Amino acid sequence: MANEYDVVVLGGGPAGLTAGLYASRSGFSTIVVEKGFPGGQITSSSLVENYPGFKDGISGMELGMFMHTQAEKAGAETTMAEVTGLKPSDGGGSGRHTVLTSEGELSGLVVIIATGSQYRLLVFQGKLN
Repeated sequence: MANEYDVVVLGGGPAGLTAGLYASRSGFSTIVVEKGFPGGQITSSSLVENYPGFKDGISGMELGMFMHTQAEKAGAETTMAEVTGLKPSDGGGSGRHTVLTSEGELSGLVVIIATGSQYRLLVFQGKLN
């Protein structure tokens, strides 16, 4: 993996893959960084019925893989790594931001944060009746 890109997208779910797709289509060198599985949290859904174009629904896994394939076909690279830090540009010189990952550093003129969400468990102490 080269480490300098025009666009570094943090998160490989639907929003991150869409950002990667459009950045690549616009001619920018682009990398999408995902710590889990391409497609993100949607891949854990057995059936997605509210996504345009799939009148009978589609499995989240299949939809996530379609999105990933389309982004890569447009030229976006993907790396499986955990983001551990971000060093913003100091405002001078190159204007590049540094993204620290478990697999090394990446540099981008633009960083798009599309990290999505994660479920939180309700912490309950006491007794249910």
